[in-house]
Amino acid sequence: MNPEILTGRFWHDMWLVFFILILAAGIMMGQGLIIAFGAMGLAAGPVSWVWNRVSLDEVSYERHVPTRRVFAG
Repeated sequence: MNPEILTGRFWHDMWLVFFILILAAGIMMGQGLIIAFGAMGLAAGPVSWVWNRVSLDEVSYERHVPTRRVFAG
């Protein structure tokens, strides 16, 4: 199996193409519900990108391991 297919970028591009096709089909058929579905799908991309960038800003984790529980080897 091609390793590029398993990457997130490939599936991101496929969803983008899917929602563009849905939006275009809705516009051609004049169906408001299909247009809204395509537009919401396209809007979810930038929203998820921004959420991915800012969601874990300034989050830190620190762990202290007591030395009496450390084993050699």
